[in-house]
Amino acid sequence: TPRVDVLAVPDANAVAGLESSLLARRKVDVPVVAPAPSAEHQLNAVRERVRSAVTDVWPSSAVGAPLSIDIGAASEGPLGIQIVHRGVGLSGDTLEVLRRTVSASLRRDVSIVDVAVPAQRLTRQSGDLAFVAQVSTGVRATVGVQTVSVCVVRKGESPGPRTPVETDVQLSAALDSVLAAHPRVTMATGDDWSVQFVEGPCPVSTPPDGGSADAALPR
Repeated sequence: TPRVDVLAVPDANAVAGLESSLLARRKVDVPVVAPAPSAEHQLNAVRERVRSAVTDVWPSSAVGAPLSIDIGAASEGPLGIQIVHRGVGLSGDTLEVLRRTVSASLRRDVSIVDVAVPAQRLTRQSGDLAFVAQVSTGVRATVGVQTVSVCVVRKGESPGPRTPVETDVQLSAALDSVLAAHPRVTMATGDDWSVQFVEGPCPVSTPPDGGSADAALPR
């Protein structure tokens, strides 16, 4: 007796349906992994946490608000934090309380460097060496702080053919070298040197020692 086998051949619709189900299954099986945050994004997040932890407890009314808060890049040991502000420096006890509070907030041991930029006008009253040292410290601390300007009253030349005093020549050369590193310096001419670090642009007014403000132009 002849044997007849009947084989079912799927039509085009059945094949399309099978292919669609296989593709859908593959999409479900592949997990979706979110891209890892970049190193820059992670660093910015850490900076924001540190700034928030510091500003929450910083005694701005007593020592001036922070002008900049920078963190060190060390992966081991305490996290270094440098705080630049315009005002008096923190006492040792206050600095230690601040360190402990910020460490508890960040859940990591920190070390804090307090950089106090004098708010008052600096003069030669304490001697030329101390004057240059104070100006140099302020320039280094604020060169990267965009909101801080350096307002300088430069000693004008004496009228007539008088020979400049050697100490004045040396002081002028030293201060010119120090101030050249700062991008926001305004000069005026007066009876003697003075320097003040201010937030925002330098005021256009007559210098306190009676000099002329006509030369008070940013350089």
